[in-house]
Amino acid sequence: MNAYLVAFFAYFGLIAGLIIMRASKEEQKAAKKYFLITKDLILVLMVLTLLFYNFNISSMLVCLLIVLLRLINLKESYYMYPVFGFIFYFSLTNLELLLIESFLIFVYGLIAASVLIDFKNKDWLGMSSKILLQHISFIGISFLLMF
Repeated sequence: MNAYLVAFFAYFGLIAGLIIMRASKEEQKAAKKYFLITKDLILVLMVLTLLFYNFNISSMLVCLLIVLLRLINLKESYYMYPVFGFIFYFSLTNLELLLIESFLIFVYGLIAASVLIDFKNKDWLGMSSKILLQHISFIGISFLLMF
């Protein structure tokens, strides 16, 4: 399996989330509180899955970083995506872990894009581009570590 394509698939969750929210603008406000809870649940699943499949000091440090980011209330997803790059890299040695973590990053992206999009701003394309560029660090870190 080509790890680069899997990384793009995981990143594609942001794009899919932007498209879905574009199609269902009126649902965003009602679902926002559930999206925020679900984002935290996905982070917990990512941490537990990584520690279950790949229990070593590097994985523990990445999980500790996620917990610290949440404790200091940096819940914006563009702070989390660089950490996801490291999680992706650590999961490359185990195919099951890679598939699970990539799927969780994809779903996190769906939800993160749904929360970040602001329909009061009329420049939807510009705002979407900004969101995608803020999260591109995941691809950069994943590719650099794989290289």
